Amino acid sequence: MPAGFALEADAKPVCEAVDDLAARLGVDAASIRLVEARAVTWGDSSCGCPQPGMNYLQQLVDGAWVLLEVGGRRYDYRGGSTMRRCHEAEAPSAPDATRAGRAPDHRGPDPL
Repeated sequence: MPAGFALEADAKPVCEAVDDLAARLGVDAASIRLVEARAVTWGDSSCGCPQPGMNYLQQLVDGAWVLLEVGGRRYDYRGGSTMRRCHEAEAPSAPDATRAGRAPDHRGPDPL
């Protein structure tokens, strides 16, 4: 479980993630299940989801981690001021973000 406190289903990061996933998949937002959501502090501006060839600010970033599920598939969202799908992290594993600034564990891309 990532460090930080649990977020409610109506928290802004959760709503952003649900709205984005509903639009991407063309499904009703009500069909998306919130598996887990936490407020976390990321170790850099990649928010635990670095992209190849990109550089990131090495600073702590307060943000969120949201795990959603639709039709048995899980989708990992991470962010600071805005949420985005993380294609680098395996959705079922929770990131290990901490106040010490450690980046989450990466184990491979999630589907979609």
